[in-house]
Amino acid sequence: VFYASPRYDPAGAAIYAHRRAAIVRNGQYVGNTDEIVRIGLGSGQRKVVITDASDPTISPDGKRVVYVHLKDALPDGLWTASIPDGADARPFLRTRDTFIYLQTPRFSPSGSDLVFSAAGRQQGAVLGGREAHLGIPSELFIVPADGSKVSSLGPTGDDVVPTWSPDATKIAYVGTGTFVILTLADQTTKVCAQGEQFFFGDPVWVR
Repeated sequence: VFYASPRYDPAGAAIYAHRRAAIVRNGQYVGNTDEIVRIGLGSGQRKVVITDASDPTISPDGKRVVYVHLKDALPDGLWTASIPDGADARPFLRTRDTFIYLQTPRFSPSGSDLVFSAAGRQQGAVLGGREAHLGIPSELFIVPADGSKVSSLGPTGDDVVPTWSPDATKIAYVGTGTFVILTLADQTTKVCAQGEQFFFGDPVWVR
């Protein structure tokens, strides 16, 4: 079992996280369960909120979660559901965009937009078989909170984990050996550092 992508409930009463557990039958590994769980910070009690899901992000008002929906353990698009109970689960995007791979949706501090990392975008078409995304350049995409439009913020090379600046004017990420800050107003990027330690990471932007 492992946990990933912990996200605080805005009220501070719980953490939502992706929980993956191996399925073992008669001593043989047969697959995984992927679910988003709610863990009460006071009680420590764990409750499954959504199944076949990973990479949760919680809206600043604490009413909804957006996450990566999984099908046969592979990303199947961005979905949204209400919290704390996971009701009304449905696709988040109202466009016909599809992706070979996507990950790490993140709400902006105001909740008006959401950014995510993805590869293999197709517009107005349904993908056939799901292929590995390796070798396909990834991009950052931004979406309004109603899921009505998908806009590219530019290529990142590899998959990245974006983080918003507190004033929501910039996005930071690390990947392909660089630490980058992207300014949303003009979509310019600034390389702040380079090196072997900047191929993978999940930066946190503090005030």
